[in-house]
Amino acid sequence: MTGNATLRGAREAAGLSLRDMARRLKMTHVSLHFAELGVASARVIDGYAAELGATVDTRDRWYAAAGLVAPDLVALLVASPAEWAALRHMLRGGSSE
Repeated sequence: MTGNATLRGAREAAGLSLRDMARRLKMTHVSLHFAELGVASARVIDGYAAELGATVDTRDRWYAAAGLVAPDLVALLVASPAEWAALRHMLRGGSSE
């Protein structure tokens, strides 16, 4: 799913217009338009997640669709550099054992 399909779809499912969401997030509707096209920042994604009551998994999918990594996942990676090789192997389809 692209940023457009995920963020816009969630906003529309909540019955909010782009301008409504912009007012709630105290951002411009133009910046949210670009975020929904896939150029989302962490601030936008976190704002959508908070306003729409999204789960952490949904928020993380929005981050991934925007080519970003959620801050809490970055913190875990930074804290465990010895595990990076195993993580790479698992993400490439290898066993986690």
